Order: sequence, then C-alpha cells, then structure tokens
Amino acid sequence: MDPLDGFYMQHDCHYVGWGNSVRGFFVSAFMAMLTGRRLSIYHSQFNRMFSSPYAASHEQEQEWDWGYQRRVAEQEAQAGRTLSPENLRNEVEYVLASRWDYSPVAHAEKLEKWQQWTQHMTDEQLQDESRFKRLFTVPLVLTSMCGGSKTFIQNMECLKEVLPQYHACITGASQQGGPDPSRGIPHVSHAAPAFHFSFRRPSPLMVENLALVRSRVGLPPLAVGLEPLPGRWGLRTPGVYLLALHFRSIPVGFEPLGVDMQQGVQGRARKVMLHAFWVHAVKSAEHAKQIASCRGEELMIYLATDDPFNLRHVAQEKLGHIGRVVFGLDVDDVGHMVPGWTEKHHKNVQEALRTRSLHGLHADPNLARSNQEVDVPKHRRLSHKEFNVHLGDRSESAEVRHGDWSMTEWFVLSSAHWLIGHSGSAFAETAGTLGLSPLGAMERFDMIHQLNFQTTSYRNDWDSDDMCRVVHAADPKWREACPNVKINYTWKNDSDEL
Repeated sequence: MDPLDGFYMQHDCHYVGWGNSVRGFFVSAFMAMLTGRRLSIYHSQFNRMFSSPYAASHEQEQEWDWGYQRRVAEQEAQAGRTLSPENLRNEVEYVLASRWDYSPVAHAEKLEKWQQWTQHMTDEQLQDESRFKRLFTVPLVLTSMCGGSKTFIQNMECLKEVLPQYHACITGASQQGGPDPSRGIPHVSHAAPAFHFSFRRPSPLMVENLALVRSRVGLPPLAVGLEPLPGRWGLRTPGVYLLALHFRSIPVGFEPLGVDMQQGVQGRARKVMLHAFWVHAVKSAEHAKQIASCRGEELMIYLATDDPFNLRHVAQEKLGHIGRVVFGLDVDDVGHMVPGWTEKHHKNVQEALRTRSLHGLHADPNLARSNQEVDVPKHRRLSHKEFNVHLGDRSESAEVRHGDWSMTEWFVLSSAHWLIGHSGSAFAETAGTLGLSPLGAMERFDMIHQLNFQTTSYRNDWDSDDMCRVVHAADPKWREACPNVKINYTWKNDSDEL
C-alpha cells in the first residue's frame, strides 16, 4: 500500500524532553487503537536509536511513520519542489496534518474531556463537518499529547475488549474486597503494551553505543545469541546485579532553566531532594548487596546524572565501599536532547560565570515570580554562590550527540534490576516503565519524593496466566529465595545530617 493512502495517528512531542515525550507516547498508541489508525512516531533521537518493529527492509528500519514523510518528499520532488528537512517537517505538521485537541495542555486528567470524546461521538456528529469527522477522514492526525493520562487509559472501553485481563489489572477490577498490594499493575506500568511493541529492536547505532558503555564500565560483550536481538539486554549481564540511580540536578549550562532551578525556592528544594536521594541510595545499595550476595552475583552501581562534575565523585565516596560504582557516558556526552537555547539563555550562563551569582537571571518568567524565598529562614537559604555548573558543548551537532547518548543512557537505566529516581524525573520514571515491562528484567522501581516518603513499583508476572500478580524478581528461581522486597527504614538520624 502506498503510505500516502494510509491513516495515521502520529506522536509529535519531539519539542519536549524525552521523559515527558515518552509519557505521552503511550497515550498516542492507545489513541491510534481507539481511532483505528496506524501509530506513527516522530522523535528524532528515538527514530535513530530504535528500529521500527514492522520494517520489512533496511530502508524502512528508521521509518516510524510507515514511509509517509518519504513519500511526501517524493511527491513534492515530482511537482518540482525540493524541501529542506526542516521545511518538510513543517509541511507534514502544519499543512498536511490535523491536530487532536483532546486536551490543550500536556497532562490530560480531566474526566469530562474523556467523556466528551467517548460518549458524544454519535453518528450524527460524525457525519457533520466537525472535529469528530476530521479525526476519521484526514490522513494524518498529530496527538500533541506530551504527557501521560491515567484517566485516558483506564476509561478506554475498547482496551477492555482487546486486552481484558490487562484492563482489569490496571483498573483494580480483578481485586475482591479492596486493594491488595500483591496484585494489580502499578501506574508506572500502564504503558507496558505500547512499550513492548516499540522498544524491541535497538538500532545499529544504539547497539554500537551500548557496546562502548559496556567497555567503559568493565562488562564483557555478551555471547552471540544470548540476547533475543542485539542490544536488547542493555547492560544486563549474567552474574551481575545492577542497581541504577538517576538524579536530575539541572545545573547551570545543562539547559536554559538551570539558572532558575539552581536558585531560590527551586534551588533549596533541589538540595533537600539530593540529600534524601543519597540517604536512600546508601541504604538501597546495602540492601542490593545482600540480594546480590544471596544470588551469587556481583553488585554494580550505575549513576546517571545531568551533573557529572558535582555528583560522580560523591557517588564514589558514598557508595564505592558497598559496590563497584560506574558511569557509562563521557562527561562531554552529557547534555539535554532538546534544550532550546536562545541568545538570551547563552548570555544568562555567561553572566552567571562572570559574576558568580544567579541574581536577576531567569529563563522562565513564571518561575521568576514563584521562586522567592518567602518562607525559608535566611540562614537556611541557598547562597547564590552555591550553584552547580555543567558547561557542555551547545552547538547543533553536539545537541544531536547529546540526544543519542541521552537515549542510550535511558535504555541502560531500563536494563537495571533495581532503579531509583526522584520526583520530577520523568526520564527515570519511563525507564522504569520499560524495565518493569515484559521486555526488561527490572524487579523494582523507587521514586524518592522526600526523605521519609518514597513510592515503590514492583514487577508483574507477565509470563503467567495471572499478570495481576506482583513478583519480586524477574527470574522465578529467586522469587522465594532472594526476593527484592522493600525494607521500612527509620529516618530520624538521617534528617539531622542535612
């Protein structure tokens, strides 16, 4: 079939960070199912780092839009118009496509919006020249859903028909007598079907990057044939228990918002969160070492962060005596994949370095208004001199490289047995989603919210007849003998360290 004759639902959140983009991506997948369209994905780093699961030829491996954009370019060329890549994207997104307006904002959790789409799509309305008819007649619809929607997924009646047991698990319909912690699919795993479809085939570039990471962290290449497909296991290695940590510091220079996030209320909150993160990391590493010992494995601790200059040596100091601490990326490869730098932002960084102060510098006016230290005693405020810096290359070519390595490290995190992130890191949350899905071997994902509060998600027994059942190891032989089960810690003494 000519791609121009197809009907597509395209995920188009390539202008936001990968974490929020992929949180919206799984909603786009369900939207495609809802409207009977083919799922199409445009996100440059994703398209480079993962091959299409439906590709029938080498040419189609990176075509996550079923060849639609390629055919548009060919059609334009036949008409005597040669479009640059940028103009081609504009043609597709702003001329040929229509936008789904389920929600005007990134996060769509308003039930009335969902009811509007599912309960009022009558035959009469579909026959009208309305937005409803448009969704079923135009070739390409852009979802513009750059965030997750639990409400969207749980209220999909067609999902109940297609995946009845999965739908029962995520809605709690399979439970009798109230919530049961040993059953049900956690919120972080709601995207499992879409992720299982989309991340099955690491691209040759991803495989190449993973091999380099393996070499850097001292892991041997896997035996040929051990993985279902090259690169599928990430850093997973027989005999190694992998604990992965991710902290998003947002230092000055990493992205424009660094000048906002390192000062005032935001800066203080980062400092408090970092303290809680390290406390949890130490206790978790000690626990992970016990699990690894029980299973006869070596503990490896992998730290991913946007602040390598300031946090890597701390990880070595705090965790090096517990297990081998490793880092997979060169410092120069650490960068934001879609930072959106402008001349003003560059000047902000230069001014911060010149004055050694963030006073009066803001990338986001809204944050400037809400970032005042009104409720924090003066002696506890973050000094303007106490901000972290990561000065990477901010050229266009570097942005491409940073995006590829960010995607690589995200995939590395997903290959861990145990992953720990923190509030505000959709990057870690979505890596946990992939790791806890049938494609991964993750058994636990922790999200740190504050010192005495964390949320924990466990694996589901995907391979059994009862996917609602929670398990504490991917390998059945360890589920009883050496499970990963949360330990309730006490935090009184730890809070005094801040």
